[in-house]
Amino acid sequence: MNNFVHAFDAYFEGVSSSDNFLSTTNISFDVSIFELFLPLVFGASLVLYHNELIRDILDYTDYIVKHEITGLYIPPNILNEVYFLLKDKKNLKIDKLLVGVEAIKKETLDKYFLLNPNMHIVNGYGPTETTICCSALPYSKDLPIETDIVPIGMPLFNDHIYILDTSKKLRPVGLAGELYVTGNGVGAGYINNESETSKNYLPNIFDNSSEKMYKTGDIGKWNEDRNYKSCWQER
Repeated sequence: MNNFVHAFDAYFEGVSSSDNFLSTTNISFDVSIFELFLPLVFGASLVLYHNELIRDILDYTDYIVKHEITGLYIPPNILNEVYFLLKDKKNLKIDKLLVGVEAIKKETLDKYFLLNPNMHIVNGYGPTETTICCSALPYSKDLPIETDIVPIGMPLFNDHIYILDTSKKLRPVGLAGELYVTGNGVGAGYINNESETSKNYLPNIFDNSSEKMYKTGDIGKWNEDRNYKSCWQER
């Protein structure tokens, strides 16, 4: 978790006491770690949403404005609706936004720069077994992305992603394979479930960053553009 929060502090170019982070997700959802601990570790204010769930998008956007929220995670299924409700709001303070969990369209994120051209937007990817996110793409409109879907970026600091074939051999750039993760974010396994642990947490044969590597089950590839060398995930 320490590795995770420091990575996002860097992506956002610093979280400070002037920030207000909004917490809306259930604590059983791993993104709650982002919402709760990023502000607590770096001295920002933590604002708890007053409803258990986001049932009313208008109420949600009003709450963002009222509490001068600067940092938050917005679920992918409401990104467009939230933008349309925020675009006419005054005194909007958002400048740190995490998105992810599902594939995100480039055109959707581009709209958010109309709210604040200096906004830091991060598209995160990662199973819970790799501590919330194992890769992230700090998104900007000038990135040379040739697809409609935003890539999932590069591994977090001190994490590594390998794209392998069925024989655990590295796949070359541009060819799809299964994503495996090593490094600080890799968990220890499943409590009281040795069979699942041994099936998904395999010996790390590529580096010394962690004892195990996690088999995600997701398919991805390295993009051809080596300038930002993003990993593309296929669902």
